[in-house]
Amino acid sequence: MSNASFRKMKTLPEQYFFRYAWPCTEVILQKNKITKERFEQLKKAAESGETPSRDVLEDTYKTAFENLRKIAKNRGKDYFDIDVINEYFELGGHNDFINSGGGEFGHAPESMKDICRIIYGTVMDIKDDIIKVSYKNNVRMCRNIYKLKLRKGDTVRIHYGYVVDKIK
Repeated sequence: MSNASFRKMKTLPEQYFFRYAWPCTEVILQKNKITKERFEQLKKAAESGETPSRDVLEDTYKTAFENLRKIAKNRGKDYFDIDVINEYFELGGHNDFINSGGGEFGHAPESMKDICRIIYGTVMDIKDDIIKVSYKNNVRMCRNIYKLKLRKGDTVRIHYGYVVDKIK
């Protein structure tokens, strides 16, 4: 299902945000910006389809919310508006932030920037919940944590090591 369909199903902004933000959580843990306990709680939520509270999301994904607030201010909208979240994750705001060297990306190697970008790819192979995705002459092994119904040849959106959406 595409995110357009995902949003049309009356998705809560928290659900939509968390779907895209979860892949960054391990990096946040590795940088000691959250506790192992918080990480495990979020992992359980992602794997079971639960949605953390806004307070937990804002406390965990601080940089993303700084960027959402900027977009929201420019658009005259609430930062938890679906269109603002869409602009950040799907329409390039997240990738623009990475490409501009924002936050800690100013010192990150290109390989780290590449894995952190949200990109489109094509499903090449599926083994259980591991999806082999090709993109821009690269291949990445990704988890299908959201249990999307995927087939070889599907176009997907990936973030870090996760398939976050099926486009077609």
